[in-house]
Amino acid sequence: MGMYIMETLIKMPQLSPTMTSGTIVRWHKKIGDKVRAGDILLELETDEFSMDFEIPEQGYLVEIMVSEGISVDIDTVICVLTDTPTRRGV
Repeated sequence: MGMYIMETLIKMPQLSPTMTSGTIVRWHKKIGDKVRAGDILLELETDEFSMDFEIPEQGYLVEIMVSEGISVDIDTVICVLTDTPTRRGV
């Protein structure tokens, strides 16, 4: 029987009512890192402010979808977490 991997898509958050996009300034975690809810995942910047973004979930960072220096609209998937260190089951 196959193993199912739980994936969580992390999206660019809307941190203020007027925010429409954000820029990834720096990733604080790298692919393969285990992250816990409350860990600082990245630093992001908007036209109004710059701040650290705390991850709301826990798991393993298996894919970064948006590189540093890139600006994306809110709700764009920026990375993927899974419950295992890789996307393949053991």
